[in-house]
Amino acid sequence: HRILRAAETGALKPRPAAVGLRQLLLDVSRSLGDVMTVDADDSILNTDVVLARQVVTALAINALEAAGDGGPVALEGRLDGGDVAVSIRNPGDMPVDVRLQLFHRGFTTKGPGRGLGLYLARLLTMRYLHGELTVDDATEGDTVFRLVLPLDGP
Repeated sequence: HRILRAAETGALKPRPAAVGLRQLLLDVSRSLGDVMTVDADDSILNTDVVLARQVVTALAINALEAAGDGGPVALEGRLDGGDVAVSIRNPGDMPVDVRLQLFHRGFTTKGPGRGLGLYLARLLTMRYLHGELTVDDATEGDTVFRLVLPLDGP
């Protein structure tokens, strides 16, 4: 909650550093028990590694919870022009009413005491990492979160 408060009040100060995209995604996967596939190129980006890891972790946890036993979760990362694009894919369609509320503070489909992860992920992405975070569920029955971060950092 400390990071959430600091992010909402503008008190966070990004600390950009070089990080390998593949290594970032592998670190997230390992921290969650290596339960997802990772496919990423070796792009190096300049970003706040702690904040970027927090965003990708929140998205990966969300995808794992949504998939349940329904199939694999994939983390994919590629150079995309002057940016790096990360996709977090899980099987299953997301209802439109859920997709429209996903990034709102306090919204959850998982019960009381939840609903800050995706809100914080988008806040950190847009305000502090200077990137974009979107969701698309029109991809062959999968739900795909797409995180785009500038190569040259915040």
